[in-house]
Amino acid sequence: MIGNSSRQGSVTQVISLMNGVLADIATNKDSYLINLLKGKSQSEQIDIVFKAALSRPPTIKEKSVFGKAKDEDLIWAIINTNEFK
Repeated sequence: MIGNSSRQGSVTQVISLMNGVLADIATNKDSYLINLLKGKSQSEQIDIVFKAALSRPPTIKEKSVFGKAKDEDLIWAIINTNEFK
């Protein structure tokens, strides 16, 4: 039976997100998202990644937390949040 009401990821889902192909694809130097971030300010990059991964803009607190993250680190961190899972 498939349960779709749970917001918790299973162990295999969480491991797959953290170590799987999704992170590799999203952070690959030739990925659409990485190319979209090139030449943008840190603030613009954070906005783009949040909207791409979570379909919403970041809060002020989230912008300050992710303010110094590099492209790949920012993407990896966002796709490994509970909200994304």
